[in-house]
Amino acid sequence: MTFSVRNVCAALLMMLGLTVLVARPAPASAQTACSAGNAFTLDWDDHPGGVSSGDTFTVTNGAGDDVTVTVNFSGAVGSLTNGTPTVNTANSGGLGGSPNGLYLYADFGARSINIENDANAVGITFSFSEAVRDVNLSVFDIDFFGNQFRDWVKVEGQRSGASVAPTLTTPYNGAGTGGTAIAPSTIILGQTTFPASFAIFGFTIPYNVTVNAGEALGTSGNSTGTEDLGNLDAVIEAPIDTVRLRYANAGDPNSEAAGVQAITIHDLSFCTLPDINVAKSVAPHVPTGAGSFAVPGNDMVYTLSVSNTGGSRTDPDSIVLTDLLPSDIAIFTGDFDGSGNPLAFSDSGSGVTCCSSLEYGTGNPVVWGAAADETYDDDITAIRVTPGGTMAEQSSFTISFRVQVN
Repeated sequence: MTFSVRNVCAALLMMLGLTVLVARPAPASAQTACSAGNAFTLDWDDHPGGVSSGDTFTVTNGAGDDVTVTVNFSGAVGSLTNGTPTVNTANSGGLGGSPNGLYLYADFGARSINIENDANAVGITFSFSEAVRDVNLSVFDIDFFGNQFRDWVKVEGQRSGASVAPTLTTPYNGAGTGGTAIAPSTIILGQTTFPASFAIFGFTIPYNVTVNAGEALGTSGNSTGTEDLGNLDAVIEAPIDTVRLRYANAGDPNSEAAGVQAITIHDLSFCTLPDINVAKSVAPHVPTGAGSFAVPGNDMVYTLSVSNTGGSRTDPDSIVLTDLLPSDIAIFTGDFDGSGNPLAFSDSGSGVTCCSSLEYGTGNPVVWGAAADETYDDDITAIRVTPGGTMAEQSSFTISFRVQVN
């Protein structure tokens, strides 16, 4: 019997009267999660022409798996002019050639001091048909032109509506840099503020526009369509189901003029999540003669077969196998097969090691930390194993241990 664990923190598998708990803790931080053949890329070169809210794109990876991505626009959509949103080659971001991207040409009519709530901001969302991770995207041509515009872009991941922060960089600003643009970049990365003001009854009242984490602001300078000065690179490592962007013209709506402006959203690449499957089997330790029967005094071998049939590797040390043992057996905690280890381990390309942690428990509920006496122990009621490292996609391994029938 096989049980599939996908996008969950824990699952329970029961087979042959035995129980296995497979736990996958939420990652503290993720890593580049999948190989090139398992990565997905929404490549705008494959989708030239106009894009409307609700359009869905099917993205296929090298393994032949599909994920659909739905694009929606919200907010000040009427401010998008000049035939946009559309896919064209207006901004190459310095990549060379003529790569296509999702082009937005906007005339918001007024400046914004709050990109999240201001009516003069447009929202762009990319919704995935299943949870994904390690999302990478770039926005080109974020810059500034006096008395016309100051591009303001926010990037955010979401998982079931909860916000997931991105890491933002430019070719010139390091990750997390805020407050200043490193020349010749035309972008400030949040968190920072910049001064603005408004006039009332002949008085000038100063105030600050706040640029938060996950946001980028055009500063002094204008990036042409073939330069990388206005490039913003965003990475969202943790699992999400939506990428959300906001676009506005930053500044004082009462005193600063607003003109036309444009950005290009370049290709999106991403990985799907691991798909952990566990099968548990039992076999006689001595497969011939009297030893082949599950009768008192005979040893049996329990084997946990673990496979990752998903599109990305797991996070480090994130697979935890817990077996709650039946009362009519005694686990053998001595040398399984002459290797000096109570466990037998076989790897088929997973990359994990056995084992970063092996624990025994007693009682019900289980109390962990029981000492192993390297013989048969019927006081032990559970075993917990944590394979070390990350488990590669499309791989498997087995862990076996011995018990004696009482």
